[in-house]
Amino acid sequence: MKKNFTLKLATIMSCFFMFFSAKAQLVNDDCSGAINLTVSSTESCTNQVSATTEGATPSGVESPCYGEADDDIWFSFVATATAHTISISNKEGEGIDTYFQVLKGSCDNLTAILCSDWDSKTVSGLTVGEKYYVRAYSFYAERSVSFDICVSTPSVITQPPSNDLCENAIPISCGETLTGTTVNSTNQIGGLSGDVFYSYTGNGTPELVTVSLCGSSYNTFLAVYTNCGLKEGIVSDNDGCGDGASKLTFLSDGTSTYIIVVDGYTPYYPFEIHGDFVIAVTCESLSTIETKSEKLQVYPNPVKDVLFISKPQEIKEISVYDITGKLVLKNLKSDKGQVNVSKLLPGNYILKAVLINGTSESIKIIKK
Repeated sequence: MKKNFTLKLATIMSCFFMFFSAKAQLVNDDCSGAINLTVSSTESCTNQVSATTEGATPSGVESPCYGEADDDIWFSFVATATAHTISISNKEGEGIDTYFQVLKGSCDNLTAILCSDWDSKTVSGLTVGEKYYVRAYSFYAERSVSFDICVSTPSVITQPPSNDLCENAIPISCGETLTGTTVNSTNQIGGLSGDVFYSYTGNGTPELVTVSLCGSSYNTFLAVYTNCGLKEGIVSDNDGCGDGASKLTFLSDGTSTYIIVVDGYTPYYPFEIHGDFVIAVTCESLSTIETKSEKLQVYPNPVKDVLFISKPQEIKEISVYDITGKLVLKNLKSDKGQVNVSKLLPGNYILKAVLINGTSESIKIIKK
């Protein structure tokens, strides 16, 4: 009996150590152990590497890409051309919906330059001789997948827009209108469609900044971030113009630089959408925004819970911004001329009312 118990215990311990040894053998569980991928000089995947996320642990690298990266594994490659295609094939396992990112920099300072829910995607704008990282994982949490991965070179390399990467964002100022395109752009903020970048810097005084893509040739998505880390979003919109084009407003502190992202929007998976657009920026200085308006009146101001507003039949929607520029209340409805602001913390805010005639009114409010 004792002998059988000892034998069973030894078997259990053996399985225990084998299980954890298998996990320990996953050398590319973190960026520092990234497995090198030899780049094929043609479109064919001649240097495939087999891999698995079984036993992988979260690396904790933050990025704007989608998916639950709790089983991420790492690869690297050295660019031999300005564009390469990363391909995942022969998938097996419960998490066959894979996701991958391409990142640049060092392991302790990485920036995502491509997010892909596709099994094969081309990343452009690369620097020949520079090392890049590929982070792959199951899209859904607590799953694992085995697959083959390779890096190839497209026969025809299309040039992306000059502002394809956040670091190359095109500056845009108040009163300026520019034309642009997301055709041939890569995807940096998740989703499926490619995106391009603009930057806005204040003129020294706080102001409400409105960014419009009205009149664009396709359904757009618009977002504003605090920096190129693309992790701290301020506000986003996908149909502010009412015709599939985007329009939004944010509060600039007057000195910071904000990142504006133009993307494509489609609710239908797995389609991606690109096109040409017109981007326009208009500004309204806070010094000209009063606690009263010629077209609208709000009271009481300061307000505790419920704000009464005149002419509710003329209002399409109401938004409220805090003094940092963050959109804190969106799509408020003035039900019978009443707006509930009880969720706001005490402080100063800007209430912006979009009227049904297409114009807008901004009013300072004080929350008690």
